[in-house]
Amino acid sequence: MNALSILFVDQYREVAGGQVVLQTLVENAREKGFRVGVLAPLGGALEEALVSSWGSSVELHDLKQLDLHDGSKGVCDLFQLVAYCFYVLKFWRLTGSYNIIYVNGCRVAPAFFLLSLLRPRRRWFYHMHLCHSRMEKLIFAAISLVPSTYRIVIASSYIRDDFFRSVPFVRKSDRFVVLENCLSPAFANLPFTDRFPEGKPVLTVALIGRVSPEKGHDVLPRLARRFPSVRFLIIGRTAPAQHNFLRSLLEKSLPNLIYLGETSQLPKLLEEHHVQISIVPSRWEEPFGLTSIESMAASCVTLVAHKGMLSMIAERTGAPSFEDDDQLEQLLGQVFESDSDSLRKLARKEYDSVHSEFDMNTFCWRFISLIRATTTVA
Repeated sequence: MNALSILFVDQYREVAGGQVVLQTLVENAREKGFRVGVLAPLGGALEEALVSSWGSSVELHDLKQLDLHDGSKGVCDLFQLVAYCFYVLKFWRLTGSYNIIYVNGCRVAPAFFLLSLLRPRRRWFYHMHLCHSRMEKLIFAAISLVPSTYRIVIASSYIRDDFFRSVPFVRKSDRFVVLENCLSPAFANLPFTDRFPEGKPVLTVALIGRVSPEKGHDVLPRLARRFPSVRFLIIGRTAPAQHNFLRSLLEKSLPNLIYLGETSQLPKLLEEHHVQISIVPSRWEEPFGLTSIESMAASCVTLVAHKGMLSMIAERTGAPSFEDDDQLEQLLGQVFESDSDSLRKLARKEYDSVHSEFDMNTFCWRFISLIRATTTVA
């Protein structure tokens, strides 16, 4: 068996923030000579992205998607999870052909944790992307006690602090490692673009990310009515459960609120639609906020809610932040009244800061250092 082999496990077939991070990890491992496999639900945007980027050089294995209810789980969810744990046992042989198993997501973590008990000589990593429920945190606490668990990788210091506040009896150790999300290659290599030509008003604002109430999309009809000369774009995937929510947003608003849908070419779309401002009005305590740093790297002036990790991102990049919808409306009004030079300078400051604070090369170096440090056992 190749001494440098890693199997990434992911829970979704579509692409969201966690799967963007996954693709960066895959590219990293490949460049350093690892044999790489991905065990994930196939037949969606994630498979398309992996195949288009690496073809057959990344080994793809199909995993049934575990569809549980969002938020609080019921008895049906529990039965589904138990059945899924038995289903995952079929991958005992597959996991034996890799030295490192990297579980990228909480939903499938319990099942693969149980599988890890049957593969104790492999090195198991678990990646925490969210501030999980207390029950999920207890599961991660149990995972951290097993000898085969090499590291629990945490996407931000905010998630780490939330975890240890919720489960204070868990001993802080080097098994818990913060590996902050970084700019993906698609954004890390973008040059700075002047989106504010002299003498021309700001005309386009975007809200990027999956369409859902916790992301703050419900503020858009209000903003569209308040600033009728400005286009407000919704860019992101809408899950079937949120179709009515999206429809209600568009029905409440004026024609200047426009839904563009999901895209795999976000930098190109921002350029084509001349997006100048990006807003991140999240209602929940964001565990990271990947779209905020991507927007800054795309040279958009980015305004973020004072929620979770977004507050820290604002402090580290100089991005303007707001407490509520009233402050967001006031802040946008100030932006629209600002001259081009001031907006250009703010965009440049955010662009430079985000490249310094969330540099892909630093992320890659830390990730490779983590997995190379494992003791390889054939």
